[in-house]
Formats: sequence, C-alpha cells, structure tokens
Amino acid sequence: MFNVHQLQPRVLAGLNSRAWAHWLKDCFHLSFREMIEQHGASVAVVGYDLDYLSPFTFRDGDGLRVEASLRMRRDGKLMQQETLCRGPQGLVARMVSSHSLTATRDPLPDALLARLQPEEWVDSFPVPNSSLELPALEAGRALPGGRRAPFTLHRHQCDVADQWSFTEVVSLGTQAREELVLAAKAEAPEALVGLSQPVRRVAVELRRPFFAFESGEVHSQAYATDGGVAFVHRLMAGAEMRGLIIEQF
Repeated sequence: MFNVHQLQPRVLAGLNSRAWAHWLKDCFHLSFREMIEQHGASVAVVGYDLDYLSPFTFRDGDGLRVEASLRMRRDGKLMQQETLCRGPQGLVARMVSSHSLTATRDPLPDALLARLQPEEWVDSFPVPNSSLELPALEAGRALPGGRRAPFTLHRHQCDVADQWSFTEVVSLGTQAREELVLAAKAEAPEALVGLSQPVRRVAVELRRPFFAFESGEVHSQAYATDGGVAFVHRLMAGAEMRGLIIEQF
C-alpha cells in the first residue's frame, strides 16, 4: 500500500474504485456485475485528478476513512466522483474522477437514474483533462534526460474486459519516472525530487485503452516549474497518444 513516502497512487485509485462500488450498491441497489448483466450498462473512467493534501506514511495510522459523493451530468452520459481519504490527523488525499456512461450501447435505464437525488444532478462540471496542463508545463524548462520506455500490458494490469485498469495505469508513469531519474541524475540533479520527495499531485487522462498483451511506449520528460518539478508521461501506441500522466513534485 505504501512506498517510503506515502500511500501509492494506485492504492488510492483502488480505494476510489471500491467507493464507487459501495455507492452503486447503496444508490442503485446493484453490484457492478448486476448493472452490466441485468441492464447492459457500464462505465469507463476517462480521467482523474489526485491531490495529496497532508502527509500520511506507514507510521501515521492504522486506517483511513473513505468518503465518496457522485454527481450526474444532466445528459446522463457522464458522472463525476469525488473521493476523500481521511487519516487520524485529517484529510490525506482527494481524488476527482470522471466516469463515462457511453462505454456500452445502452444508456443507464430511467429506472436507475430515477434513484438519484435532485442534488446529484448538475448541468455541467469540469472534466479532468491533463492535456490542458501541457502547454504551461512545456513552456517551462525541459530537464535533460527525456526517455522512451517500451511496455507490454499484462493481465495483472487489466480489468475483466482484458483492457487496462484505470487503477493500474498510473504505475506505468511511476516506473517510467523512477527509471528516468536514475538514468539522468548526473545531468539533471533537479529531477532527484522524483525519488526523494512525495508526489503532490497526479493527473491522469485515458483516451483509448490498451488491451492485454498489447505493447506501447511511455514517452517521459521532466520539466522545471515554478513550484518544483513535473514529470509528463505520454502512453503511446505508435504515433497515437492513448493516455497521459502528469506527476507534480
């Protein structure tokens, strides 16, 4: 669950997923399996922003309290989930994720949508979109040592549909960052914060999935920012960017 600095991002993404499952059971009185099998409806996480708000290490407590709330966009095609993780000393992390309801042919049935409370319907909300952050980051100073690393997606990184699991995708960026820092530490000592400090913010955008045993490349570049260092990871299939991960330190 933990690395030396903090709860790992993929663990918090997993807590977000479990919170969604609990909400689904409480609100729609369905499991995720039942929603797919009985109603032919599903969801796909298309992006999330994760902010670490206070230190929480292995030694700081024995548990977390996880709180989740969801809002449905008025057209019924997109949901937004906010997940708060609280430790003994207060709020540890906040994740905001967007769930597309157009992953399958049929929309959610009206009978299910009718179970939403009035305050859970909104006209619009901002959708996590890491691409919007790129121009400002790339206008800054690129640190030496950009890196391209091949990967193959294996089933321990996939969901039941044999496509990448949103909870595991972030680890492709984590590994690429560590390899970049180790390879470039002599020429880019500023990048060492990517190993010596906890990450402050992670933004993930998922455009098109990789499937089990499909190969791609992670194109990584570190940038000096006003507040520290940002690592940008593009998940590439040839010339197509299928996902984007930005880690800020």
